[in-house]
Amino acid sequence: MHQCHAEFLNLIASSLASSLSSSETDETPQMMVIQEHHVESCLRQLNIDTSCITMPTTNNNKKAPSATKRRKKKTSKVVTAEMMAEQERLLSSSAQRLQSLHHQQKTASLLPTQQPDVEK
Repeated sequence: MHQCHAEFLNLIASSLASSLSSSETDETPQMMVIQEHHVESCLRQLNIDTSCITMPTTNNNKKAPSATKRRKKKTSKVVTAEMMAEQERLLSSSAQRLQSLHHQQKTASLLPTQQPDVEK
């Protein structure tokens, strides 16, 4: 697999992960893992090699917030169906772009390598 293709996949993976983590929701690390697996399974459905993707890991070493902080946090937004639908839409559009890029790369690699004209 070409290096730029792996970098492109990593860029998509990290931007998806950062958009998921930067939303103002009260997401648990478990929720993030589920969403990361969803991204990877979508890429696998497109027959794209996910072994080169390094999903950014969430920092699970943080101390649990105190009871008072936890009580305050209950006012934060929950993940709504609309937000999930929006993420699904973003993911599918990213997947389509990735699939077309992957297809272009495949067809380019199938073309015979053109030798430069040395005779001139």
